[in-house]
Amino acid sequence: MIVDDLVGVLVRISRGPTALDRVVAGDVLVAIVLAALATEQVVTHDSTGLPVLLVVSLVGFTGAVAMARLIVRAQGQRERYRALDEPKEPRP
Repeated sequence: MIVDDLVGVLVRISRGPTALDRVVAGDVLVAIVLAALATEQVVTHDSTGLPVLLVVSLVGFTGAVAMARLIVRAQGQRERYRALDEPKEPRP
């Protein structure tokens, strides 16, 4: 089941129509990896991987927020330049 999810996420990352779709798919990929690591720890009754879970979750969160801010900033600049290129209407 996790393998099917991974394949779906990798397809979304490679074919995503927008950069934001790819960012969301990357965030889902991090969540799937976290779920797999947590499941492995529960099955083996081993808690030594907890710091790894914390670091992966923090890196995933930070990466998703940084990419979202970058995309929003790039779209804002694109809109600003588009507004500068539009011809001004003469005032009556």
